Order: sequence, then C-alpha cells, then structure tokens
Amino acid sequence: MIASCAMHESPNKYSTEKREPPHHPGLGLVRVTEEAALAAGRWVGLDQRKTADKAAQDAMMAALGQLPMRGRIVSGEEGRTGEHTVLDSGCEVGAGHGPEMDVEINAIDGATLVADGRPGAMSVAALAPRGTLWVPGPAVYLQKLVVDRTVAGAIGPDALDAPPGWTLATVARAKGKDIRDLAVFILDRPRHKELIEEVRAAGARVLLRIGGDIGGAIMARVTPQSEAELRACQDGGVDLKKILTCDDLVSGDEVFFSATGITDGGLLKGIDFHGDTATSHSLVLRYETGTRRVINTEHRLK
Repeated sequence: MIASCAMHESPNKYSTEKREPPHHPGLGLVRVTEEAALAAGRWVGLDQRKTADKAAQDAMMAALGQLPMRGRIVSGEEGRTGEHTVLDSGCEVGAGHGPEMDVEINAIDGATLVADGRPGAMSVAALAPRGTLWVPGPAVYLQKLVVDRTVAGAIGPDALDAPPGWTLATVARAKGKDIRDLAVFILDRPRHKELIEEVRAAGARVLLRIGGDIGGAIMARVTPQSEAELRACQDGGVDLKKILTCDDLVSGDEVFFSATGITDGGLLKGIDFHGDTATSHSLVLRYETGTRRVINTEHRLK
C-alpha cells in the first residue's frame, strides 16, 4: 500500500517537464572564451596574427550573442589591434534581454604568441554589472605592478614610483623570503631595459614574457606610449597621474572572469585537436563567492 501510494504521488512530486537550469554568468562566459580559443587554436604557429585575431574575435562575438544580457564592451579590441573590429569599445553584445552588464574582453591575450606558436596565449573575458568596471577611454597602455594576495596588504600605491630594489625588499619581507628567491615577470620590451637591469641588480630573477599579462593585487597608471595616445588621453580628460587600484578598476563584488588556454602555459593548457574533437582547459572565477573553477571540456567539432 505504501509503495503504491508512493508510485501514485510521484508524477506530481517529480515533474518530467524540461526546465532551463538557473543562469550562472560565469558558466555562460566560459563558453565565450572557449569558442574564441578554439578559433584561435587553428592558427597557432602559422605566423598569421591578424587572421588569428579576426577568427577569435568573430567567434567571441557570436558566443557573446547567446548570453542572456544587455552587455556593453568597456575596453575593446581596437586599442590592441590598431583597427576597428566587431569587439570595439561601446559595442552592444548579448542576446538583448536580461541584466545590463559591463563586458571586458581580449579574444587573444598574446596574439604574437599564437602567431609564433609560443606558450602562454589565452582568451579572456569578464562580466560585471553596468557601471562597475573602469572605463579607460582612449588609454591603451598601463604601467602596472602586480603582486599576489599574500603581499597585497604590505605595499601601497607609492610602490609604483619607488625604486625596484625597495619594492622587492618589501615583497620579500612580506613573504618571508630573500630577494634572490623572488621571480619577477616582465614583458620583453625595449622600454623595460632599465627596469630589468635594476631588478637583476637587486638580486631577483627576471622571467621575460613576449606577451600576455598576470593577475593579482594591482597598482596601475595610464602610461601613453605614443604622442597620438597622449593627445587622445589629454583631450579625453584621462588623469595621467592617478594610481589605480583594484577598487578603482572594479567597484563591486559581483564580478565574473573566464580564461581559456590557446597555447600551453603556466596557468592553463592550450587547445588540443583530435580529429573530430578538441579539448579546452579553462579557469572561471567568481569574486562574490570566492569560487574558482577549473573546467576541462571536450568539444565535438562540426
């Protein structure tokens, strides 16, 4: 009798009607970086940077269009590529319904790495409620100092103008290490020649990177690299003296970030193609809940 009763009640208690799962912006966002990385992955090592960029941008734009949001790109691809793209600043993205969101994107972070077949390239994107992400305007380049969270409380904005030796000593002390135990990631650019020499003279190891970026607690300042960029920043009212912190760059806690590897790197593996399938490796962060997801996905190729 009890079993019969249970069977009788089950259709009402457990509906078989198909329902959409609740939307998780971060899990939707990972599909965006996956699609861009898959498109870019076909151009690794072929020395066709512009073609790889366009393929990743088109794939990212199409994937963004599937997200239930009214998004607007805050800092577009035109500053990085030097020409207009489908992902320019101010472009409206998303399905056209849902919350208003700020969108930060980089279809290929490390386009030269992709063209040359070098490690460390990835596709990245971030979402936050409208009005909470810093708007760089015409600014393209930032002078940045990035440290991990164990050091974040030990240094302040003044470290951006301090001698490298002083900053390294402060970091080493906060981590309970010697300066010689530290490794400093620096982009391999002519403008960084003096900085590299000073870091080495202080005793720290220098790890040069061709392109890309790193994450953590950040201090930054707009640093134009051309007369045209300088004039544009001055005309646009950009404060060239202000030192930006994490709170300036993102003013709220409701932030989602996704990165998918294109070529193998220290953080993520790159795209692997296997005939009619491909595998991707992604990282999804949600600041509000402190959630960090590592997602490995197999994609069936058309």
